[in-house]
Amino acid sequence: MINHAVKLTVLGVILLIIGGCSGGAMQVKYQPGQTETVRFVSEDSYNNWVEMPDEDPTEKNGRVIKKNIEMTREIESVNPDGSAIMKVTLNKVELSMRTYRQQKENLYNYVSTPEATKSDRNGDPKLAGASYKIKIAPDTTVQEIIDLDPLLKKLGIDKDDETMVPQILSPESIKMLHERDFVKSAVQPGQTVTTLIPVPNFMIKAQAIEQTFTAKSSGNQVAVNITGRPIHTLPEGWDEPDQPGDVGRTIVKQASDMQEFKYQGQGKINTADGKVLSEQKDFSCTLILLEEKIFKGQSKKKKDKWGEMFTIVESKQTFEALP
Repeated sequence: MINHAVKLTVLGVILLIIGGCSGGAMQVKYQPGQTETVRFVSEDSYNNWVEMPDEDPTEKNGRVIKKNIEMTREIESVNPDGSAIMKVTLNKVELSMRTYRQQKENLYNYVSTPEATKSDRNGDPKLAGASYKIKIAPDTTVQEIIDLDPLLKKLGIDKDDETMVPQILSPESIKMLHERDFVKSAVQPGQTVTTLIPVPNFMIKAQAIEQTFTAKSSGNQVAVNITGRPIHTLPEGWDEPDQPGDVGRTIVKQASDMQEFKYQGQGKINTADGKVLSEQKDFSCTLILLEEKIFKGQSKKKKDKWGEMFTIVESKQTFEALP
């Protein structure tokens, strides 16, 4: 299941550069006093069901998590190396989670705006209006999160709280909101660049993901196409990917076969003013678990017909600069 452990941070491991121009790296140009409003939207889902020969499929079980976060980003100062101190103010935060199992459904909704905050869970703080600062590099790497602990204390948030609202202000989430993979890849028009990143979901049967970026220019804009494929050998020096936190999903991941892995997206940057316009990334994979694999070798009465469990994991993320 997708949660706060999601990590889409490019680690700067460039494996391959093919052709292309020899210009400098594509970077964001920060200016003191520069202000922009941006939005980050994501939808993560986990679905599973069982199919038996000559029978209707079972009801789907799963979970869907949605996030919609609007922020104002103001450049307070720019350092000689091009990095900047950026003040980030949350304007609106919308979160929802829907879980369903055997036709039973549970819903959770949270909406925080400057006017009001409404939540289905007692104790959730008001995030709209909250501000934090980051030091951000020209390639969008978040180099430092400044004075986050005082903000968490002000909002009454325990930094170890893993529920949805507090996790918006976790270091992992903050990096995901502001770091753009296609800029960090340093790809240039006419180039293809390949990098490695950690798996973005612990249900993916892989040790890492190989992202490939291909850039093309049109006027003052550069568009970058993004694709990805699973890597099944643990890169040297890397830790093993996070594993599911429950027995059921652990069995599904370990015993299933992963099929139909898809990973694609696109990024756009304005080269005239050095502003990121958008980045969109989608991925999905299908896990198929044969029931026979679970019971094989155990003292279970052999069935005449074995079922198959299907699990589909999907994630969609969009970052965009608003007018």
